[in-house]
Amino acid sequence: MANNKHVDILLQGVKAWNSWRKKYPKIKPDLSTFSLRGADLRSVNFSKTFLENSDMRDADFTGANFQDAYLYNTDGRNAKFDRANFTNAILQRALFQKAKLLGAKLDRVVLYESSFEKADLTGASLRGADLKDAKFDEAIMKNVNLNNANLDGTFLTQCDLSTCTFKHASLVNMKMVNSNLTGVNLAGLTLAGASFWRANLTNANLSDTDCQMVEFAEAQLVNANLSRSYCPTAEFREANLTNADLRDSDLANTSFLRSIVEGANFKGCYVYGMSAWDLVGTPKSQKDLIVTPPTEPIITVDDLEVAQFVYLVYNNKKIRNFMNAFTEKNVLILGRFTPPERKEVLDGLREKLRTFDFVPIVFDFDAPDDKDYTETVQTLAGMSMFVIVDVTNPKSTPLEMEATVKQFKIPYLPIIDTSADQRPFAMMVDLQKSFHWVLPTFAYRTKDELFNNLKLVVIDRAIEKHNQLRDQKAKEGITMLTIDDFLRRNRNKGKRKTKAGVSAPKVTH
Repeated sequence: MANNKHVDILLQGVKAWNSWRKKYPKIKPDLSTFSLRGADLRSVNFSKTFLENSDMRDADFTGANFQDAYLYNTDGRNAKFDRANFTNAILQRALFQKAKLLGAKLDRVVLYESSFEKADLTGASLRGADLKDAKFDEAIMKNVNLNNANLDGTFLTQCDLSTCTFKHASLVNMKMVNSNLTGVNLAGLTLAGASFWRANLTNANLSDTDCQMVEFAEAQLVNANLSRSYCPTAEFREANLTNADLRDSDLANTSFLRSIVEGANFKGCYVYGMSAWDLVGTPKSQKDLIVTPPTEPIITVDDLEVAQFVYLVYNNKKIRNFMNAFTEKNVLILGRFTPPERKEVLDGLREKLRTFDFVPIVFDFDAPDDKDYTETVQTLAGMSMFVIVDVTNPKSTPLEMEATVKQFKIPYLPIIDTSADQRPFAMMVDLQKSFHWVLPTFAYRTKDELFNNLKLVVIDRAIEKHNQLRDQKAKEGITMLTIDDFLRRNRNKGKRKTKAGVSAPKVTH
């Protein structure tokens, strides 16, 4: 409770109060719980004064002195504190929403869990202040000095912080969601756990920072400097990193899902565990990306999207078995899907193959925007154990076979419905003569005949040919050619040309 004697002096006016304070400087006035709402207390001396739970709403404290004052749980909403001095004051859990603090001095104040939403702190100084878990959402922060401040857990969402200074500040778990930090200097700071979701960090300097578990999702990082930063498990999902500098940064376990990386520099980054799916644009540099953990021999690659796959192949001891099992399950089905009776056959093949524990891939969809049909079919064929091709009244099937048979040594099983088409397309004979993995065409008259004999005339033949091709590949030897062999071969060619009346070329050793 407030001291009644102190209250009586204050009620005599600011001049009387300040004179009394000057005469008795060692007294620490107690105005706790006293209402100062709407009062004109400009230039009042409240240094070392107890103002706990005081009501200061709508009052004018322009130029007031609050040094070392105790304002725990004080309500200063809509009050005016322009050029007030709060150095070393305790404002824990204070309410200062929409307050005016232009040019106020809040150095080394304790603002723990205080609320300054929509307050105007233009030109204020908070050097060394403890703002832990305080809220400054939508506050005006133009030219605010936050050097050496503790901003751990502080909320600065939707604020313009572009002219603030943060030298030696701690920003752990801070929230700067949707805020403007254009050109700010955060170099060397600890930002671990902070959130910059949708923040504008264009031209910002975050070099040598601790960005562990920081959220940069959907943030603007155009021309930002993140070189040599420590960013494990950071989130860059859908961020704009156009021309950003991330050289030599630790990006372990980070996510760059759908990020814009046009012109970004990733040279020398540590990318073990990185997720880099659907990147937009071409980075300036992706050289020397390290994909292995510190405990294993260094492996480097020069492409972000390749890096995640290379490490998977290197590190997972079962990956080769997985790849083999994957390709030995897939069966690509090619054919014509109109008229409906043709589609019924292909759909029936799909269902029947599933009963034999295969994974049917029916090419019955539009090709991706960045690939034509040929590229799509080639990709699917390379993932399959064998290919079933319905050549009944074909449309694009001949081109699909022409594009894949020469590239992939896998069994091709042509089938034809003789009730609708008597003979396969003319080019089929040439393919079967030139490539022994294109098996003889199986002719059927009804769907039931095809499905009832599918294992015998299609699956078993495909597996038999698959095994033959695998054994053949295993027996193929390695051809080596030495420099001496190459020179000797060239000399022999020269001699043969000389005998034919052509001058032999000179061979210099």
